[in-house]
Amino acid sequence: MITNYAMVIAIGMKACQMGLKTKFFSVTELIMNRAEARKQGTLEKLVKDLQKQNLLILDEWGYVPVDRDGSQMLFRLVSDSYERKSLILTTNLEFSK
Repeated sequence: MITNYAMVIAIGMKACQMGLKTKFFSVTELIMNRAEARKQGTLEKLVKDLQKQNLLILDEWGYVPVDRDGSQMLFRLVSDSYERKSLILTTNLEFSK
């Protein structure tokens, strides 16, 4: 049986093979990277790097609570991606949640 996780990894690998700029993050990892970049004064560099990607894969959406700044960053990332790049979100939450 192929899991959703394996399917997303396969899509990401195929995108890379096709020459598409692709990044994979767990949402927790991305939020931690954001916090570190903010401390180091490199937040805009991180945002620009994410904007350059053709495909962003964000794993474990909703798995860990996100603070206000993290929520704003995720909202910006999703809204910046709208009609500009591919975005894959995975979650283990039930649809009702």
